This record gives sequence, C-alpha cells and structure tokens, in this order.
Amino acid sequence: MERLDAVLIATDLYREVPGVGFRDEIRLSVQDQPATMEFLLEYFRAGKDVEKAAQRLRKARKQRVTLPLNGPYLHQYLGRRGLKTDLVPFFSLQKDRLLELLRERPRAVVISTTFFPFAPQIESVAAFVREHSPEIPIIAGGIQIWKSYRTRELLENGFLTEDIWDSVVRDHYLLDLSRPSLLDFLVVSDRGEHTLSRLLQGIRKGDVSQRMDNVAYFTKGRWHLNPVRPEPDDFLLEPMDWSQLPSELTREEIPVHAGTGCPFRCEFCDFCTLRSVRRRAVASVIEEIRSIPLVNGVRQVFFTDDNLFFSSDQLKDFCNALIKADLSLRWRAFARVDTIGVDTAELLRRSGCWECLLGVESGDAEILRKMNKKTNPETILSAVSSLNNAGINTQSTFLVGFPGETDRSIQNTIDLLNAYPTEGQAIHVHYPFFFLVAPLARVASPEGRAKYQLKGYLDEWSHYTMSSSEAEQQVRRVCDSVKMEISPIYHGERVVPWLSPEELKRVIFLRNKINRLQRGILAREPEEPLWTELEDVFVSAGKGFIDRP
Repeated sequence: MERLDAVLIATDLYREVPGVGFRDEIRLSVQDQPATMEFLLEYFRAGKDVEKAAQRLRKARKQRVTLPLNGPYLHQYLGRRGLKTDLVPFFSLQKDRLLELLRERPRAVVISTTFFPFAPQIESVAAFVREHSPEIPIIAGGIQIWKSYRTRELLENGFLTEDIWDSVVRDHYLLDLSRPSLLDFLVVSDRGEHTLSRLLQGIRKGDVSQRMDNVAYFTKGRWHLNPVRPEPDDFLLEPMDWSQLPSELTREEIPVHAGTGCPFRCEFCDFCTLRSVRRRAVASVIEEIRSIPLVNGVRQVFFTDDNLFFSSDQLKDFCNALIKADLSLRWRAFARVDTIGVDTAELLRRSGCWECLLGVESGDAEILRKMNKKTNPETILSAVSSLNNAGINTQSTFLVGFPGETDRSIQNTIDLLNAYPTEGQAIHVHYPFFFLVAPLARVASPEGRAKYQLKGYLDEWSHYTMSSSEAEQQVRRVCDSVKMEISPIYHGERVVPWLSPEELKRVIFLRNKINRLQRGILAREPEEPLWTELEDVFVSAGKGFIDRP
C-alpha cells in the first residue's frame, strides 16, 4: 500500500468560546441536553428517557458528516499535485479513525487551524498525535497561524500593551519564539496550500529546506521564521470536484466559496484585513456546484464567504445565473442587509436560497455608525421583512457591548428584534455575540483604545460606557426580552422536514416559554401542559411512531 504523505485534520466540534455559560441559560435543555428539534424527537420517541435519546442522537450525528471546506479542499489540491492524503474532518468525533491512520505511518500530520481559534487547542491536538506517533512531523497552517503572524507585526510596531501581553502570547504562535511547542512546522500565509504542497514534497524526499519561504520551523527549543511572501492565487483556478469524494462525505450540506476577503471595514472585525478581496467567476462556481452529487434530487450548499454579495447588482447577477443553470439547488449564505429588498429577496427564493445569515449587530443607529456597519435599523427591518415575505429564514447575529453601548442602545436592539415579522413561512433565529477585544480589530488599535478608554483583551474588558461583566447581563436581557416566536440559536440544530413551519414556530414558542418559566423570567404557571403540547406536536408530526410510556 502506498504510504500516505499526510493525514489532514480539518476541524473539531464547534465551541462557543467565550460566553458558553450564560448563552446556555437562554436555551431550553433537558438534563443538560440542548432541546434541539432532533433531540426532542428522540426524547419523546424514547419515552422521555434522556440517556437513550442522547445516545440515538450521538449515533445519528456520527453517521452524518457535515464537512468544513478546508479539509476536502486541501485533500483535492494536494492530490492534484501527486500527494496522497486522508481526511479526518472532526478531531473529537473521529479519534479512532485518526489512530487507524497513524498506524499506517503517514509522512506527516497537518492541522488546518481555520476552526481552531487559539494555540492551546492546536497544541492539544498535537499532543494526541505526538502521544501515539512521536516520530511523525506535525504541521499547522491556516487562518490562526496567519493571525498569529499579523499579531506579531503589531508587537513589532509597539501596538500591544503590556496589560494584555501574556494573554495574547498564550493564544498565538510566533510572539514568543522560545515558547515550547509540539508542532514541527508552521505554514505562514493567508492561504498556504502552495507552501504546504512544497513542504510535503520535501518531507517525501527527505530534503526539507530550512530556508523555505512562508515556513516557520521549531528546532533547538525555539521557532525560526523564514521570509513571508505572497502565494499564487491557485484557489481561483481550483474548483472543487465533489464527485471525486467518497459518497459518505457528500450526503449533507456542501461548503462552497465564491471568493475570499471582505471590502467592508467593521470596527470589531479581525478578519476583514487578513485577505484581499478575490472573487471566482460565477461560471466556475456553477461548475463546482454541478459536481455535487444529488441527494434525494437536491444539492444542498452553504456558501462560506464572509459576504457572498457586496451589492444588490452582484446579488442579481449571481442569482440569475443560478436560476439559468437549473441546478436543483437549495442554499444558504451570509448576506448584507443593504443588498436585500423585495425584488432581490424574490430572486434569492427563485434561485433556491432558504436562509440568509445576517450580520445585524445592533438595533441602535449610533452603535451601527460607531461599528462602521454602513447600515441602519430601518434597512435591517426592511431586509428581514422582504425575506420573510419570500419565505426565506434568517439568522441574525448581534454584538452586545461595543463601545458606546448603553441601556438605551440595548433597548433599541430589543425593539428591533421584536419588530421582526413572525407570520408566514419563514423562521427567524437570533444569535447574541459577546463583544470581544481582538488585537487585529480596528477598535483594539492604540487609537481605538484611547478613543473609547478601552482596556483588556478578548472577553475581559472595560470601556467608557460598559464592562464585560455588564455586557454579560445585557446579553441575558436581550434574550429574555425578545418575543417568544423568535428562537435563540441552538448549535447543531437542523431545519427538520417533518415539521411544518407552523409546527416549528409552535415548538420555538413552547421552548422559550418553558425556559423562561424555569428561570423565573415569567410569572409562575404549570409547565406540564406546555410539555404535553410540545410532545403532541412531535407525535402529530411523527404520525404515531412515537411510543408514549
């Protein structure tokens, strides 16, 4: 058997870091199990046996692999260059699979850090590999390594203050070159696949140059960083061919990217300057979508771009091309509210869009101005209403605690959410994020810190109008004040076809009401009738297959 050049570890299970504790409070749970639609189905099917329901759900999720894009893309990119790789999509879920591959003695293990935001997480994965295969070189690359390099530039320019130094060093690479690491190489680039290919070719030949551009290597107790230079834009010419992947990897929603980078400059964002704006030709995107195998007559796609559309004209051109291509497509994507109106919402629907993820961030006009969002509450509500009328679901993110945030601005955010329409077929979900002080964000620059009297790092901070502990309470306030027809996000929850929109909305209302009763937000009343009604929804949807005790 031909030896593997690399095992690719793509990601791990999503973790809400930070803020997981107080966000869990606003979601209904049953003995610490989040009451997602799928869990509730299994819970009632199992006669309200929580452990049995949880086991069934874990089994179903292991069999259902929703891929991140980075793993399949690297697998195909490297394969086209003669390198043999195998893929571990989720580290925690597939440790047994990883151990099997390590026993085959691959030449290297590659950790893609797109979804590993902090260095300690990456080191824990490396520790697992090192424990079982101490001789195998371990390589890390991707966005976290690139962020580390860019943060190093801040350090060199004197932009990191002493009060946050230790914490920033803990979470990043290359700031303290003598800090111990279990990694052998870092690929230091905004993309890195070109460099990774060269590095793996060198490992195969047993001749890895320590002068290779875009590589840092750890030896004799410290990191050595080589010059960092731009890579070729290979991804523009590298559409995925999903038909070449094993069928078990293409049964679920498929990630597709139409480009990289974002032309907007939101003050809180630490991604917008990491990559230049580069767009694929629409014909190339359509070619890739055609390669996705049909599942039950449909192709399910999630466009991974930070913003799929930069203007309403771009939206129209893209959607018209999808409609003309007749792809049997059902898709969702991140979209800006100022690209969506009555006509564009209808185009989205006709092209197969079923959900738009909206970076709303605030319902207060002044906070939106400070954030440099270039939107306003009226535009936001108009976009949501247009999507609602077209039957397109929304997921709205909100950022609580940005400098200038007050009780009044929080109330304006609550008022905006409560103005969302809830009639019709669409489902609306909200996701309150906690303001984080990220070193690469403009608000965290020396100028921003001085302007807003901003101190601290990540989730421990204060500024001239609020502290992080106060913001935590305001997140609870937002969630507890939103009308119960709108759901907080439940991670891992799928839109289930066996509940009608009316049934989904009733479940959302009942979950919210039970949760608020349990936490004393609402005046006390018996929960049992609500649980009975909730069970009846699932019994009715299941057409009698749920066995009651």
